[in-house]
Amino acid sequence: MIGRNATAEGGGSVDPDRQRWLSLGVALAFLALAAFAMSSHELWRDEAESWLIARDSSSLPELFRHVRYEGHPGLWFAVLFVLSRVTTSLVAMQLLHLGIAAAVVWTFARYAPFSPLQRVLFAFGYFPLYEYAVVSRDYGLGVLFLFGACAVIGAKPRRFSVLVILLALAPQANIFAAILGFALGLVVLLDPWLPDGPVFAENVSRRQYAWGLAAVAASFGLATVQMMQPADSGVVMGWHTHLELPLLAKRFRSVAAGLLPIAQIQGQWWSSPFVWDLDRVRFPVAIGAYVLLAWVVLGLLHRPRALIFLVVALGGLIAFFYLKLPGEMRHFGHFFIALVMALWLGKVETAGRGLVGDGWIGRAWASTQGTIFTGLLGVQVVGGLLAVFLEDRYVFSNGKATAGYLVQHKLDQAPLVAEPDYIAEPVLAYLPPRQAYFPRGDRTGSFVIWDLGRIASVSDSTCLERARRLAAERGAPAVLLLNHPLAVAAAESLGIRTLARFVGSTVEDEDFYLYSVTATNAP
Repeated sequence: MIGRNATAEGGGSVDPDRQRWLSLGVALAFLALAAFAMSSHELWRDEAESWLIARDSSSLPELFRHVRYEGHPGLWFAVLFVLSRVTTSLVAMQLLHLGIAAAVVWTFARYAPFSPLQRVLFAFGYFPLYEYAVVSRDYGLGVLFLFGACAVIGAKPRRFSVLVILLALAPQANIFAAILGFALGLVVLLDPWLPDGPVFAENVSRRQYAWGLAAVAASFGLATVQMMQPADSGVVMGWHTHLELPLLAKRFRSVAAGLLPIAQIQGQWWSSPFVWDLDRVRFPVAIGAYVLLAWVVLGLLHRPRALIFLVVALGGLIAFFYLKLPGEMRHFGHFFIALVMALWLGKVETAGRGLVGDGWIGRAWASTQGTIFTGLLGVQVVGGLLAVFLEDRYVFSNGKATAGYLVQHKLDQAPLVAEPDYIAEPVLAYLPPRQAYFPRGDRTGSFVIWDLGRIASVSDSTCLERARRLAAERGAPAVLLLNHPLAVAAAESLGIRTLARFVGSTVEDEDFYLYSVTATNAP
């Protein structure tokens, strides 16, 4: 046990037994709903790629060579590598990720100093329930480390060694956890010199601070090295270092995405703009997000630890989105996580320093923050439940159905040619270990190496020629996998037979078309 959590601001002490049962009940209810959503979820290429890299790497050194092109540290891949030595079923990855998501929800319900209603609502919000639970990536792992660190900071007694371990693990999950972990680590480092300090790291000696700082700094350095792109990287290349005010304003506006994650009700809901980004509501939603953040900042003015964390975390995220990566909903969710952590830390600081609301801002903050946070969580729940509904209603990716067709028609071991290369991943993940041929880059594999060698697209005629060559080498017709209908001249289409097509995927470029290609163009 980490210890009894800090009391909620103005809420008095919380019955530990009630807290335990609440956290258990919330986690079980969350597991039931998340498992239902996951049961109808088809992996898309990013999920499949992590599993295929882990499954098909013969050793840890080879695994980390492949991970260099991913832009992520290797922890999630290493965990999957170990898991794939036990089983080659990707269901194991999904179950592991479901367990991580449940641990996030349990940690929040057990240790976060919020009301019971707020702890329940959080569990069923869009990011905890869907983006960091149903979709199996490394983001949930990062949130688990960050929430664990907040729980340690709010616990009595505080265990500094556990805090150091969690802060060191955060950058090994992903860049976004690294940014939030850096902000939290900075606050812990400054804690003794802030008002009434130390509050977050009581009874910690200089020697403990020194080794803790060294361990966390070493982990950040290691993560940075892993995330540095090789010279021949062909994805998310370069940095946007010149000032463009419209682009900067757009990156600031992305904060609203983390606060209003409500999708449009349509087949391609996940790969289409969410409500926050629609033209008719874009401006008022952005203004609402800025007003909310401004009010939070005002409320935290007398809680400098929480305020420093929030400013550094949000500033770091916006800077990264401007300089490097435009971002998607899964990335923007870290704005929401940062806000939750700031409110969590603010309550811990309030309890630790014995603060009471004084002045009109303090009194207004004390009387409104609970209602505002509950309202925000309610919006998140709408987004979460809607995502579960849409997941059940629509096919997320056609990779699973395509793999099922190949197995059913005994084509799962036939020579496979895929263009573009990345569309093979959600298909191969559902097949026994095997490889495909990628005309893009003229290479064979089960996952994509995102280097410059595969940048140039390949025409359908070239794909057809490569498929014929492969069929001749193997002495059997090849299967050509495309994410668009084959477009070649009539003279080239002899010896080609359309096998199947799978369309209507939520991920718009994972509609698949299968063709059988013989070694010659004879009819």
